[in-house]
Amino acid sequence: MLLSRPTALPSALLRQRYVQRQVSSARFLSTSSTLQSTTAPPAWRFETAYSFHGKPGSPVYRPPGSAAPAEPEEGDNSGRPDWRTKKPKTLQQGLPADHPLSVWRDAQLAKAPWGAGHDWFFVEEQQEGRGVTVGVADGVGGWEESGIDPSHFSQALMWFAREAVRTEGFRSPKTLLDKAFEGVSNEKGVIAGSSTACIVSLDAATGLVRAANLGDSTFLLLRPSTSVDPSAEPTNPPSYTVVHNQPSQTHFFNAPRQLAKLPKGANKAGALIDMPKDADLVELMVQPGDILLLATDGFSDNVFPTELEQLVALVKHRVDNPPAEEAGQPDAEGRSLAQTLADVCVNFARICSFKPNKESPFEVEARRYGHHDLKGGKVDDVTVVAVVVEAAEQV
Repeated sequence: MLLSRPTALPSALLRQRYVQRQVSSARFLSTSSTLQSTTAPPAWRFETAYSFHGKPGSPVYRPPGSAAPAEPEEGDNSGRPDWRTKKPKTLQQGLPADHPLSVWRDAQLAKAPWGAGHDWFFVEEQQEGRGVTVGVADGVGGWEESGIDPSHFSQALMWFAREAVRTEGFRSPKTLLDKAFEGVSNEKGVIAGSSTACIVSLDAATGLVRAANLGDSTFLLLRPSTSVDPSAEPTNPPSYTVVHNQPSQTHFFNAPRQLAKLPKGANKAGALIDMPKDADLVELMVQPGDILLLATDGFSDNVFPTELEQLVALVKHRVDNPPAEEAGQPDAEGRSLAQTLADVCVNFARICSFKPNKESPFEVEARRYGHHDLKGGKVDDVTVVAVVVEAAEQV
């Protein structure tokens, strides 16, 4: 399903109250002042934001004394009623509530009543304002059958990567993946688990993007196309092209490469265990106006790159040209392009995931492997981190 090109986004995607209720999101904004480097003046500014939503049936965060969240709206499960009867398992809990990792995680979940499911992420400014490092991870859900909470591994992986950026100043995604996996492996509170991982570092002085990707989480770089017609109306939706779409790494269909930690005494025979050295390493250069998106497979399994190109163009147009009826509304004030992109991408992926008759990237991939009975979207956790690139002198 390709998006049409109206002059404004469908209200179901951008209506502020709908987004706030249905999409869990929070904002991290790097301004030019925070990226001021002591070693070299920054040439680039990175505006970042994230958004996430766990699939139906995922545990939700409930702070002490809080009421249970409202039920999803009618239509949220269109064509996908199977999750309604799924009984949650009693899962082992290894990390205490006062562990720094738990405190950090809960601070994010407190802003997001629907939770992130087995996904997790981080956004961290580099030391001395040298840039920003971001990451996403998707815990492998099969561990639930063994009574293990899959989110523990992905959360810990992102925590240790973030700490390596924050406290030790590491910037290489490969090094960060090594440090994160080492930390999870040594953390007694993480009993077992496995996860995909994608870590991307952006340099504010040079515009260099370095990435390490293992599994089927991904990142995409979109670039605005310059109009060849100088008389073109400035209110027309801009055009964006995906100039890089990071390929997935899989062992076989629906079995991504993954970092793993097995329980003590477990038999490793037949287990899918990969190492940080197996990650694909990528280097790219950004240009002004570029948009970088990191996403778990809940997004990439449901949204084609061509759909994303149109979605980004429409969001950019909406942010630059808000409808008159939204002027002065508190929810619309100060919403950045990055935050709006992250929210809308998560919401659109969720809408697609519940459509049994919409062809999805997951369905196309399934056919390649001879699975012709997997139709429509794939219901899953969805996490998106958005980075908008600007030249520093434009700020």
